[in-house]
Amino acid sequence: NEQVEELQSMLEMKEGRMKELETQLTGKLHDELQSLQTTIVNKTTQMETKLKSLNLQMEEFKRIEDVKIFSSHDSEVIKYQRDAAVQFSYMVPVTDHLDGVHVAGETLFLIQGDKPQSLNWEEYGFKLHFPQGTISPSDTCEVVVKALVGGKFQFPKGTELVSAVYAVSCAKKLLKPVEMEIQHCVILTNEEQGKGLSFVSTPENCQDQSCNFEFVEGGMFYPGKRYASIQQNIYNCENGIVEYTYDQDESSGEEDTVKAKPQVETDKRHYTGQIYYIRKGYNRWQMKFIVVRDIDAFMKYVSTIDAEEDEVIRFTFQDPVNGYIELVLADME
Repeated sequence: NEQVEELQSMLEMKEGRMKELETQLTGKLHDELQSLQTTIVNKTTQMETKLKSLNLQMEEFKRIEDVKIFSSHDSEVIKYQRDAAVQFSYMVPVTDHLDGVHVAGETLFLIQGDKPQSLNWEEYGFKLHFPQGTISPSDTCEVVVKALVGGKFQFPKGTELVSAVYAVSCAKKLLKPVEMEIQHCVILTNEEQGKGLSFVSTPENCQDQSCNFEFVEGGMFYPGKRYASIQQNIYNCENGIVEYTYDQDESSGEEDTVKAKPQVETDKRHYTGQIYYIRKGYNRWQMKFIVVRDIDAFMKYVSTIDAEEDEVIRFTFQDPVNGYIELVLADME
């Protein structure tokens, strides 16, 4: 009997120990489960917060058609393209006062004042470089550029346009001059020939059909390169590059208000010819051969023609003065 009682006592002690271990294990598991649930809730809340933030950023990016950010040494290149005409009232086009203006394209660039920036629109042959301090460090500024390939522009006597015209509108006055680069079509083989070119610009905020382009002092015209550059204050104006075709003093007996500059003969200009076919009916087609200066803005404008494209021909005239194009339309059969 004593042995039985001893065994029963030992069994009761083991059962009590098992219940105590079970209670401890259950409590520990419960605490760990609560901790895990709390962690999951916190992580879920953080993820929801991040997701909301990402959704807000995506909604912001949806308002921008094309955003590209590059880094280049100490400057940052930021390009924003958007249909700005609806967004900003200051952007009342500086070209509205001109009749028959052909706009090849337009874009909006956003700049910040705390760093140097380069705004590149190379597909239309135009660049702007903004030094640090162009606007206040904590400020931003929208710059609108329109590429114009036709219009009743009035250039200085004895000159001819050799680039597109770029209408620039700024949301506010800039504190420093900027470097502007414009593509031209003249072939320069030496520095002396660069003297035969000049930047031209209209007065700021010109709203008159009779606004004349005026010579702009300075500018760099590089042999072997298609872009010329100039340091200039810009606000609301139109800009381009012209080539001198003769000496203004000898061109007319009348007194000229523009500066006289002797002609410097350049070698040639780049041109592009494009053949188009337009269907006029059954088995009837109209062929168009369009020749423009080989400038990206002109090519962009020509590409909008509603017709079937054929061959693109890039060429220069052997004789810059008396050169001509001869089309041989022979039946190949």
